[in-house]
Amino acid sequence: MRNACERSRESLEVREAALRDLSKLIRLSELDVRIVIGDSIQVSSTQSSPYVSADAGLIFLPRLSDASVYLGVNIYTRPINKNVPLAIRGGPGRRFAMTLGITLDSVRDTAGTRFGLIGDSGVVLGGGYRITQSVRLAGGTMWFRAKDPNPARTSNVTRATWYVGLAFDADVVGQLSKIFARP
Repeated sequence: MRNACERSRESLEVREAALRDLSKLIRLSELDVRIVIGDSIQVSSTQSSPYVSADAGLIFLPRLSDASVYLGVNIYTRPINKNVPLAIRGGPGRRFAMTLGITLDSVRDTAGTRFGLIGDSGVVLGGGYRITQSVRLAGGTMWFRAKDPNPARTSNVTRATWYVGLAFDADVVGQLSKIFARP
């Protein structure tokens, strides 16, 4: 009987040691998972595509002594989860976007030397840096047509001038996916 008790005790000690080893392995695996996944705050639905948002803003064109309202599109080069505050994950990749837009105001001047590139509108090409979840500082160039400064030529030439501004964005792809989502 004593032999059976000793074998049972030894079996329990071996089992306990195996459970401790398994527990250590699970803790190490858990630590590895935290290191790999805990480095980034993203949801699975945004991990594979860039973030596109609508853009509306006011730009100031210092060289033309003019201002204009524009509508456009922002393209972020990485996925953006706007539910995560910038204070937690606000690196440059989450803050910088490329902007393409069109002015809503006419770019024509009273002297008749400046014209729109598309109709009466100028084309806005630049970038923005988010300072809050939806507000960005903007800068870039506005493209337009102008009379050629050479009086011998009657054609118009394409010109650009720099701008600075303030822009507001909205999640276009997210809003469209909600509209067209199947029930």
